[in-house]
Amino acid sequence: MRYYQLVSTASILLLSVSQISIQTVTAFGISEDFRTGFETGILQRNNDDIFEEQGCKTELEGVEFFSALTKILDGYKNFMSMAGPNNFISQAFNTISLFLEHLNALSSIMFNQDEDLTDYCTGLNFGFEGANLLTSLASSFKLSNEIKENFKQNDEVISGSKYKVDDLGEIEKKPKGGDINYEKGASDKFFMAIKAAEQMIEKKNTETKRRSRFAQDQKQNLKQRNSLISKDKKKKNSEF
Repeated sequence: MRYYQLVSTASILLLSVSQISIQTVTAFGISEDFRTGFETGILQRNNDDIFEEQGCKTELEGVEFFSALTKILDGYKNFMSMAGPNNFISQAFNTISLFLEHLNALSSIMFNQDEDLTDYCTGLNFGFEGANLLTSLASSFKLSNEIKENFKQNDEVISGSKYKVDDLGEIEKKPKGGDINYEKGASDKFFMAIKAAEQMIEKKNTETKRRSRFAQDQKQNLKQRNSLISKDKKKKNSEF
């Protein structure tokens, strides 16, 4: 029964969060307590204390598949962040990771078997997480559009070649001659970004090694200098 209620509520949430009516909810066969909790969760989506205030459990065990997938994407996201916070691929990973994080929370409610989780608390959790999913994705897409606008105004250097972003946000290579440009596919963009990140890491490692060698040379020079000073002192003492 709870699974059917949650699936039905998900359909309503995706269609329109702001225009839920008692008649629509009743048609989906959702209990009054669930509906009340669901609406409260939407209205209180910015109140992190709402669960404690209502005496509802929030620490629900996530679905293993989504949890594992989120961890994998987090690893890629951390790697891609080296290309900078305004990198369009980094933002894409952030959006996907954000979606899976909320989806994991929603699925943990959907498949929860805890009998202590009442219909009201189930609806509260589902409304809260669902509303935050939509608002978070909206903010993420807004940021993505801002990043795309920035790319329109600035050239990007990737893997040593000059690229620009056209009006549709697609990367095109600037040819050395002629007016023919070609678009890079999604996989090409991904691997170019990976290569650019690898080059950044290699450059950083090279600089670290250079500084290490410089420090070692300085240490060796200081050691030789101290040795010469010590010998000079011994020579002077022997003359006396």
